[in-house]
Amino acid sequence: MKLEVRFEAVPVEGMRAFLEPLGYRFEWGPELDGIGFHWRKRPLSGTGVRATYFPDGGEGLLTIETDGRASPADVAMQDVTARLLAERFERASVWCATTGRTEYGGGQPADPPAPGADPPAWFS
Repeated sequence: MKLEVRFEAVPVEGMRAFLEPLGYRFEWGPELDGIGFHWRKRPLSGTGVRATYFPDGGEGLLTIETDGRASPADVAMQDVTARLLAERFERASVWCATTGRTEYGGGQPADPPAPGADPPAWFS
């Protein structure tokens, strides 16, 4: 499952300060296209969740991916990361590249609720 979160770009250290308290470890290498982070919470995760940050011009893109061996904890962490980014960063949008829709990994719509409507229970 691959989620893409687009938002107003922040410096790499800002993204690092946001992701490390969630349990991501900073990974950087010249072979990466972007700046890499890997979620490592043992013993919950067998394979982990990989996040790559691309700070392009004024727009930032964070891709959050799990593989076919991802545990339920990994998938939940992928959704939590995307939801927190969407709540905290300017003009954020979440796109599920796997399904081709605006949704989270669990299949819930990623569009904010309409004004005057009660938000879903998870949207708080």
